[in-house]
Amino acid sequence: MSHTNEYKEGFLSFTKNKGELHNPYPMGTAQFNDFECGWLQAQRRTSVEAIKENERQRKLLMKDEEALGRRQTEETKNAYLRRKG
Repeated sequence: MSHTNEYKEGFLSFTKNKGELHNPYPMGTAQFNDFECGWLQAQRRTSVEAIKENERQRKLLMKDEEALGRRQTEETKNAYLRRKG
């Protein structure tokens, strides 16, 4: 079965918008209905809690990477100061 572009957009929109429906098409049009069908199908296949948990994990990973970058910068400064005496 081949889906319309609007259906595919709706399906992807579910994850991108963390379960919030943002249908860009005018209500009552075929495009609106196809987008909504795709969004609802994604909702059936994915739990919102899983999406939110993935986002939380991604943010934690970013914080860890930032902390590591700051720590490496400090280590570089300290090594320079030790060599400089």
